[in-house]
Amino acid sequence: MQICSVSVEGFRCLANIADVPVLPQTVLTGQNEGGKSALLDALNFLLHGTALSERDLTYVGDGGRQEPVPDGDTVAPHARVPQTTVTGEFTLSADEQQHFALPEQVQVRRRFRPEAGAFLEIRRRVCQNPELRDLESVKLAGLKELAAAHGVEPAGQANARSSWEQPLRELAQQMEQVDAWVAADFEVTAAMPSMVYFKGDSVQAPEAVVQSLLNSRLREYTRADEVVKRVADLEAG
Repeated sequence: MQICSVSVEGFRCLANIADVPVLPQTVLTGQNEGGKSALLDALNFLLHGTALSERDLTYVGDGGRQEPVPDGDTVAPHARVPQTTVTGEFTLSADEQQHFALPEQVQVRRRFRPEAGAFLEIRRRVCQNPELRDLESVKLAGLKELAAAHGVEPAGQANARSSWEQPLRELAQQMEQVDAWVAADFEVTAAMPSMVYFKGDSVQAPEAVVQSLLNSRLREYTRADEVVKRVADLEAG
């Protein structure tokens, strides 16, 4: 996956900026406190899910919340936006399009809400019925309930998950399809590009940052179910 542009809403001083291009060579210029570092931090959040807090939410003017200051007094009340959203436009290779069943251009976003945490989502064609979109996360009892509600019979043994999930997937494919934001699965998450971020005040050497990033990606790769299965097959053979 190759990122082409990024849009940011509700992140620090970036209340709403759209379609900032991300090219092989991209130069950000501007005055101090103009949002350059905020844009890079937003991109890092999108690609790696770096931790955010309520303080990262953009102010929206006067509200009911008071911000404390060191001397114990308070400043004028301010409110913050309810969430931060960073959206990226990505281009997929031909192999990725075939593997993920996605078009060449896709949108992926990461949202943060203080009360709920962060979520990575992808916009894609899915079944109009939300109940039939994320079947892999539904427990066996829930699959049976869905099947009963839609008049679906198991395709095999009643105690086998695949006997219920497969016919429900076929039903979902027959229904009307719509474009919607849905949770990104592990494979899509793993395919996203990485970002190596060198800050001028960083205490780490660039080599240490790169090594840390490579180690992190290796750990993610070796935890993938498909890789674990391949390793087990090789060890058994």
